[in-house]
Amino acid sequence: MNSAICMPLKPPSSKIIKQLLYRCWHRGMKEVDLILGPFLEIHKNQLSSEECKTLNHLLDCDDQDLLDWILRKKAIPKLYAADVIVKIQNFASSLPSVSGEKFILQEIKQQ
Repeated sequence: MNSAICMPLKPPSSKIIKQLLYRCWHRGMKEVDLILGPFLEIHKNQLSSEECKTLNHLLDCDDQDLLDWILRKKAIPKLYAADVIVKIQNFASSLPSVSGEKFILQEIKQQ
């Protein structure tokens, strides 16, 4: 009989969340800021430490690549394929348009 106990995932520290929030809101490409910033604001308490590490790794990627992956315009390379990018894609597709692009452009024009 297997007596392994499932341990709950360790939540990320508040310092890590603050660093990720800064990086998500200050990407350099407004379109990516308007997806990643709100995504993390909403989901920061539900992400595991492992998902935060993966997100941090994703944030090292080029903004245009990130946007193309998030909006499903390009396939995500296996190196970056993870649950957190799927969560971001689902979040972006739930924005007030089919792909999120219309919402992003409206937000930019309003500023």
